[in-house]
Amino acid sequence: MIQKGFKLVHPTLGEYMEVLQTADDLNGKSLVMEIGLSKDGVNPVEHIHETVDEHFEILSGKMSYTLEDQKGYLEKGQTLTLPRNVRHRHWNEQPEMLILRQTISPASDFADIVANLFKMNVDGKMKNGDPPLLAALTLIRYGKDKTYLATLPRGLQKGLANILGPVGRMMGYSVEYVS
Repeated sequence: MIQKGFKLVHPTLGEYMEVLQTADDLNGKSLVMEIGLSKDGVNPVEHIHETVDEHFEILSGKMSYTLEDQKGYLEKGQTLTLPRNVRHRHWNEQPEMLILRQTISPASDFADIVANLFKMNVDGKMKNGDPPLLAALTLIRYGKDKTYLATLPRGLQKGLANILGPVGRMMGYSVEYVS
């Protein structure tokens, strides 16, 4: 399990994630991370969290987001909560680094999942913000935080995750972050 102070930095893009407070610090209620996103880096696909809410506070830069079919922007000092079971996406489309504080409630295993996604990006395994399908299905099958791709029916993803998640594990994909 990832601990307070854990930090990953992309060596060329400068993107990073740092865990500021863990579930242990906040009695399981939340996880707080600081994340830096570049225009050319992590670009999450539209997704749905079944079990967690995401709250963003912009520290610098400008965050683009979609919430269902509406597009919006947040700038320094502004906040937004993306509730569970709502289709959304968030990214940086500006040339300056976006720095945000992200709070996940409840904490779940979200820090491990984000760390794995960052590592896949550093390793060149992400395509346009998409993790490899086998990795996504492994996270769905074994993760406590149930996050689904918005473009595929959840039932199909759950069925595929039950079948292919074990294959993903055999190929080295995991919910638990391994450096």
